[in-house]
Amino acid sequence: ELRPSGMLDYKKFDWKRDGIELLNATPGEEFDLVVVHVPDGKLTAFEKRITDYLEKDTKAGKPKSAALVNVIEGFRRAAFDELWTDLKEPPDADAPQWFQLWLRVGTGRPEAARDTFAQVAARLGIEVENGYVPFPGRVVLAAYTTRAVLEQAVDLLDVMAEIRSVQPTADFFLSELTPADQVQWVRNLEARLETDDRGDAAYVT
Repeated sequence: ELRPSGMLDYKKFDWKRDGIELLNATPGEEFDLVVVHVPDGKLTAFEKRITDYLEKDTKAGKPKSAALVNVIEGFRRAAFDELWTDLKEPPDADAPQWFQLWLRVGTGRPEAARDTFAQVAARLGIEVENGYVPFPGRVVLAAYTTRAVLEQAVDLLDVMAEIRSVQPTADFFLSELTPADQVQWVRNLEARLETDDRGDAAYVT
């Protein structure tokens, strides 16, 4: 937790030399919550900066690492809520649903990260979709499980950067409706449209 909010650039926690990676950051009114991945044995990187703050000064006579240490309100082990970055509220613990999981990839291949995750997930009864979307340093996949199962899966949480809900697709409208049903849906939409006859009005087609 960083307090007060907005006082520090989150990227100052991306300490690649120490293997510490910024996962996500959530700004708040009173404090900002920054989630970082700290490999085993690397908490010393934080300890060193705090020790420098206590024992060393800059050329200007201020404590070293003051901008960082002064705003850190507290540390805690990340759990489901800290990794949840969706605008919706987190789901109930025991309600099965599809989750969008953003995994850390590092320097490996996205498909390898997905396959390794799926193997561990299968042992916990978590269904993982075959498809995935790669981004630089991340791979996004869909998994069907409960929040409670994810919270207990420490090995899986360790490779996650973010957790979100899965948005519904247009599959119902595109493949499950008959032509007559589609006409009814279109007429329903037309009845709810509010139009603007001005020539400079914005429109979407």
